[in-house]
Amino acid sequence: MFNLTCVNLREELEKALKQVREDKRKFRSILRRFETDFQEAKGRPPLKEEKYAAGDIEGVYGRYKHARSIVRLLEVLVNKKKYPQLLQDQSED
Repeated sequence: MFNLTCVNLREELEKALKQVREDKRKFRSILRRFETDFQEAKGRPPLKEEKYAAGDIEGVYGRYKHARSIVRLLEVLVNKKKYPQLLQDQSED
């Protein structure tokens, strides 16, 4: 039998995961466009220093990295709520 709070929490986690994935896609699209434009202009991909020295793009790289870590965290939490018996079985070994 499901606890209503548990169901609501799972729904909230899944909703947050969907939103963060959309944000991550948006950031990645911006970064790809920057890298493509840079390569067309310079004839080579940007170096790490150039990526982080590009002003506004530096913030996008940081937000993309943060979104990527949040996606991983939320995926773990959603799976934990969907399959709690898997965690219990592993802890008994």
